[in-house]
Amino acid sequence: MTALATLLRALQLFAHNRHHDAKGDTFFGDHEFYGNAYAAFESAYDSVVEAMCAVAPETLPNLLQIQRDAVTVLGEMNADTPWDTLLTGEHNLQAELHRVIGDGAQTDATINLLAGIAEASQKRQYFIQRRTAK
Repeated sequence: MTALATLLRALQLFAHNRHHDAKGDTFFGDHEFYGNAYAAFESAYDSVVEAMCAVAPETLPNLLQIQRDAVTVLGEMNADTPWDTLLTGEHNLQAELHRVIGDGAQTDATINLLAGIAEASQKRQYFIQRRTAK
């Protein structure tokens, strides 16, 4: 689940940056959307890391390395527009959630947590697609 935590942190950093960069005619809506998104990514990150700690307390994740790796992932997030970048990140998040849920190593509680993260991601994807519709 380390890769999942890393991706969530990178998405949180990206959305937080976009929250502060919002401007123009769509400022209010974009500012609010990105603010909600970065808060959701931060909460999901926290929950995933806590689940990792609860399930295997003898092998705690290297949180500093997760932060370093998230910055690397963030640097690689560069689609044509910020909205495309976030949508690609959401697709990557869905793929990683699917991989982690499918690996058979998670508890029922962790699967439930991950399913909730997937549901929230799906809703954000809908909003992004509507926001960017031509």
